[in-house]
Amino acid sequence: REPVGRQRDPQDRPAVAVTSESDASNEGRSNMVNTLFLPELREMLASGNVEELKEFTEAIHPAATADFMSGLTAQETWQVLQHASPETGSEIFHYFDHDVQLEILATQDRGAVSRLLSGMAPDDRVDLLNAIDPQLAAELVVEGRSRVDLGAFDLDRFAP
Repeated sequence: REPVGRQRDPQDRPAVAVTSESDASNEGRSNMVNTLFLPELREMLASGNVEELKEFTEAIHPAATADFMSGLTAQETWQVLQHASPETGSEIFHYFDHDVQLEILATQDRGAVSRLLSGMAPDDRVDLLNAIDPQLAAELVVEGRSRVDLGAFDLDRFAP
């Protein structure tokens, strides 16, 4: 599924075959992990291979990239995302399982997470902010206030 409000040029990235029907959308994802790139990704992380990590995040469609990362821990996933351009990182993040998204929001640097959120479609960003602990959401909103269009996010829920 494409992020809301974004149009993708079909020639932007090479197409990657969907491995199963449930991979076609985030909502219907199976719990099956695509292990094709896991050893290579872990090796790239362990050796600090910046160029190959950057190429991995940019070379294929963000949905396929997220699928290939599905067997990584949230920490490893975050480390890989740090090698993507800000726009691509946000697009890849959009395709992660909801639980992985929430864990990343809760455990990673607030400024970096706020920058990631600023690249997301406003509706998706608001949905995520409304799904997390109100205190964490408030911290992310304050951190990213200058970068993020909060759209329909309910700031009143943080009033004392």
